Amino acid sequence: MLLNKLKFISFMLISLSLFITILGCSSGSVESTPTPVAKIPSPPLPSSSVASAPMSTNESSSNQANSSGLEVEVEMQDPGGSGEYIYSPANHKFKVGDEITFVLTSETEFHSFTIDDLNIDASVDAGEEQRVTITFDKAGTYAIICIPHETLGMVGEITVE
Repeated sequence: MLLNKLKFISFMLISLSLFITILGCSSGSVESTPTPVAKIPSPPLPSSSVASAPMSTNESSSNQANSSGLEVEVEMQDPGGSGEYIYSPANHKFKVGDEITFVLTSETEFHSFTIDDLNIDASVDAGEEQRVTITFDKAGTYAIICIPHETLGMVGEITVE
């Protein structure tokens, strides 16, 4: 009798875990509203200076550039139901001293543009845009991750020479 109760409890726990996993991983079959995240500006490390501000839809932007004061458009994509999460483009190359404004746009889900080594953590709600300006003062390679989708492959890299 006790063994049957333990088997039943185990079955229920496994079923509940599977249900929560499926519910949490579904992208598109269940509509949800992202939980608001407090936007507290992080102080920049001595090796970079960072500014972040919302962007209006009529501001101009340009693609990848290796110079100061230029904008780089980065689309945070989650193509409808594909399960694929990507930055487009994902990899960037700049020179020490370049001041770059990343113009971040999120498709249909909440995403982040997080560079731990530079204390950058910009969040972008579904259908929104955000601007992050970085002056690269130090050579190196910096990983870009989307915190909620890193394990699903939403990563990128900045190389500063």
